[in-house]
Amino acid sequence: MQYKIPQNVQREDTIFLNVTFKQLLILLVGGGISYSIYIILAKSGQSQVTAGAPAIFLAFVTLAVAFLKIRDMNFLEAVLYYIEYSMKPKIRYWKMGAGDLNSFSSTDVTPAKKITSSKAELTETERRNKLLEISRKVNSL
Repeated sequence: MQYKIPQNVQREDTIFLNVTFKQLLILLVGGGISYSIYIILAKSGQSQVTAGAPAIFLAFVTLAVAFLKIRDMNFLEAVLYYIEYSMKPKIRYWKMGAGDLNSFSSTDVTPAKKITSSKAELTETERRNKLLEISRKVNSL
């Protein structure tokens, strides 16, 4: 027997005109909120332009969240990654024996320039030999 094997299983199933269920749900929720904002503002005595501006802005944000892709990521995922990037520290410090990089904050470690060695200074050949040993260990991983 021959069976047809799907080739692209990572792609979401489309429902209507290449729109996925998730995109359709985003459009329905965003469009409903945008429409309700327009109706509430129009009933409160605002002009059509004043009532329509926030509704149109929310409609554009909804369209961006549903359809815009940035580097093969959807818009909401890209925004969340950007927020995570801007909140995390840009400089990481290494502390021997600390284990995971996230197990301590950058304030727990003094910069490497301020650390002084209690051992006598190494000669140039000893330094090269230690560097070769470390590079062999790293390359063997």
